[in-house]
Amino acid sequence: MQGFFENTAVKMTVDEKYVVAVETSLGASIQNIVVDEERTARAAINCLKRNNAGRATFFPLTSVRAAAEPTREMKQAASFNGYIGVASDLVSADAKFGAILSSMLGRIIVFDNLENATEMAKEQKFRVKIVTLDGQI
Repeated sequence: MQGFFENTAVKMTVDEKYVVAVETSLGASIQNIVVDEERTARAAINCLKRNNAGRATFFPLTSVRAAAEPTREMKQAASFNGYIGVASDLVSADAKFGAILSSMLGRIIVFDNLENATEMAKEQKFRVKIVTLDGQI
């Protein structure tokens, strides 16, 4: 298990105006731990169990898959007033973390405000997860 905690932090760059929306989109998953592979995740889980040290969620780089192609509703959202973009597109990080960021943020649309987000949500029959710049979901 040498190097277990090396490179576990995903260093992301987010424009200041999108920070609240991205943090809100990540929710509790912002605390998840990135590891190199499944074997490392299993070893860490077993270590936590043996030591009664609590619980954690691990994202092995070798098994996390990027979000699938955008849905029709996600594509149509771009035509509404206030559309900013897909949350995963507002973040930059080392390419090796791309699938992780996509899996966590690739299905969330960011809008400028609640009014515009609500208009799009109603039109799309609430089939798209939306977050606003000020963190409303």
